[in-house]
Amino acid sequence: MKFVRRELDEIVIYDLDGDFDSRSAGPAKEEIRSAILNGDMSLIINLEGVSYIDSAGLGTLVSALKTARENGGNVWLTGLTAQVKMVVELTRLHHVFDIYDNIDDALEDIRGGGNSEASG
Repeated sequence: MKFVRRELDEIVIYDLDGDFDSRSAGPAKEEIRSAILNGDMSLIINLEGVSYIDSAGLGTLVSALKTARENGGNVWLTGLTAQVKMVVELTRLHHVFDIYDNIDDALEDIRGGGNSEASG
């Protein structure tokens, strides 16, 4: 899986591309945890390139959210593909995360610039 980090102001965006499974979840979890513990409190995880996610990938997302919130931050999800959205809904994680259709909608809401509502 490709895992690309970029920054917009104080917000870190991770663009994921590929299968988010037991092989890729460990490195992703370490990268995100390290970023949070080093002061990156606002993270968007863009899943538009992820066609498959398993329990390890979901665990990484939950762990990131927990670590961020414990340190005064938050994690938002964007770009869920149909398969990923189905898994997130089956596991009821759409009630835990703020989920947006795309990065622009998430950024607008995070920055307080609009009345966007998370789809979840």
